[in-house]
Amino acid sequence: MSCVSDLQAREALLRAGEENKPAVLLCAVSSDKLGDDVIARLAKRRVFTPQTLDILTELFSVRVVDPRVLSTKVLVEALLDHVPVTGYKPVAGGALDLQQAWQALMEQILGVSIDEPSLSQMLEWSLDSEKIKALADLNPQLKQSFVDWFARTRGESIRFMMAAIDTSVGADLIPLGLTLGLVFSPELQKQSEYHAARGRLEKYFGGKDIDPESAGAWFRAAEGVVLPLLEEPDILSLRSLLKRVDALLADLKLQGFAYLSNYSPTGLEGRFDRLGKGVAGGGEGQKLG
Repeated sequence: MSCVSDLQAREALLRAGEENKPAVLLCAVSSDKLGDDVIARLAKRRVFTPQTLDILTELFSVRVVDPRVLSTKVLVEALLDHVPVTGYKPVAGGALDLQQAWQALMEQILGVSIDEPSLSQMLEWSLDSEKIKALADLNPQLKQSFVDWFARTRGESIRFMMAAIDTSVGADLIPLGLTLGLVFSPELQKQSEYHAARGRLEKYFGGKDIDPESAGAWFRAAEGVVLPLLEEPDILSLRSLLKRVDALLADLKLQGFAYLSNYSPTGLEGRFDRLGKGVAGGGEGQKLG
């Protein structure tokens, strides 16, 4: 029986006495507020406080829980708040580690099965507005803890991805990753526009300057998501993503360098134009010679 006050606890005990059967009371009331008469009727005359370790071992059908899970209080609280109706899936091997705990939680929050969290999965989730909203709406402390854990195992790119989600460009994680490939390309880094473009990028990341390593990992993950789409019979979604690359390049004032990107529709036209001019110039040279 669930009780949220000493009065409910008394009513529950009265009902249990009338039915002449034992009862388990789950209450959010400290023992000093229950009253001596209530305490006297409890087993061993005391309130038993559930131990987090015992709860987690029961929820995940394990014998061992990684101390790092237990020390991440915001994670433990979230796991208890999101217990599925059918319970969490039993953990193979009988030990719950930090990755398995985060994986189980994010599966409940996002409503998807997760084999192993990755940057590519983050980008795939960005195609679903409900998943992006779920990530944006995470409790700030939980979000920070998740990002810290993810960054330790998958790199710093996740910090900038989550910042982009918080600045309302979460739906553009893939186009933004493809755009980063151009911004940090060796060709653009030789241009005066490079530093200005990096400065303009900061508005997507909460005022932070993304480092080349994080940008490169994000670009490679985005490229890995996009390339298989080229083989899909319906590429309308791909076209939409690539149009957003052009929009981002315009926002960064890099339209003139779109030809450096393999994923910009405008850039493709630019490369054809440059190729055409090169061929024409070569032909004229041969003719004049």
